[in-house]
Amino acid sequence: MAGFEENFQLLHTEQLDRFVVAKRDLPRGEQILLEEPLVTGPYWDADVSCLSCLRDSCSTCSKCGKAPLCYDCTEHDATECDFFRESTALDKHFLYNHFNVITPVRCLLLYRKNRDLFDEMMRMESHVEERRGSEIWQIHDKYVVTPLLEAGILDSLNDGELEVTGELIQRVCGILDVNTFEIRGDVDSSQNGSNLARGLYPKTSLMVHNCVPNTLLSIDGVGNLRVFTSAPVRMGEMLFINFTRSLFGTFERQTHLRQGKYFTCYCRRCKDPTELGTHLSSIKCTECDEGLCSFYPSEPRWECNKCRKLLKREYVNEVMCAARSEIMECGKWNIDHEPT
Repeated sequence: MAGFEENFQLLHTEQLDRFVVAKRDLPRGEQILLEEPLVTGPYWDADVSCLSCLRDSCSTCSKCGKAPLCYDCTEHDATECDFFRESTALDKHFLYNHFNVITPVRCLLLYRKNRDLFDEMMRMESHVEERRGSEIWQIHDKYVVTPLLEAGILDSLNDGELEVTGELIQRVCGILDVNTFEIRGDVDSSQNGSNLARGLYPKTSLMVHNCVPNTLLSIDGVGNLRVFTSAPVRMGEMLFINFTRSLFGTFERQTHLRQGKYFTCYCRRCKDPTELGTHLSSIKCTECDEGLCSFYPSEPRWECNKCRKLLKREYVNEVMCAARSEIMECGKWNIDHEPT
């Protein structure tokens, strides 16, 4: 982990659990961390793809007889291949029919491959109690937990110290949902198709969320994640990362963070209805000519800053959806009309 020991100091409080602060004064624009993914794998509900490169699958591994591969790839991770080969009772179509199990299985295989990395992964936040019994819990139970337990392929990992149960698999699914970052691959490649990957970066995930972060991330085509400072950071100051999209309005950011990351953000941008004067998600008032209706998260409402008119959430949603569609159409037009 290039840069972690030099630039990060790990601290702990009951409120924040583990978090990091700057170990020295950091100027704007400096690369402060280079991290390889602990685990990579396909996104949830992705199409069946090659387990080596995640391009479209058109063949099966000749060694294990179960893993999807593409035309160019003849092998995948050796530990993974041996595991599937040793699972003699596993139907050859299992991974094709239950592709969502791939990334959780890779996480659990760290126990066999590298015990220290497995322990590091299990220290990551899973919000298992907040998720218990929820819709996403039930989805994971149906498409990951039940197929794996019924197939019995994880029994070989049980050794007296580890017992693979439904609870453990749910915890791993939670770690993935809460902490993974999107890997888009080589944007210049015509071969990566539409299959996106996700990667698990335990050091980067130690940073606390803030909608006005002092760092930014870059992930290259092979999954290496780089963290840069986007503002000067003094020694002892917290290092922040944005776990949602910067161009989301406050209502959308808060919804995404509650549903996907299981916390509510109280940063200065979220507490300011004008979003630090940008009015990024404000809507023109329907009652007066000069007013802007902004979102007040403390008492969820859209209120005009001039006449105090309140807008109904249904109307706001219609406006937001229409604006989002127009923006998407603009992007589509630019792609379709790109000069040659």
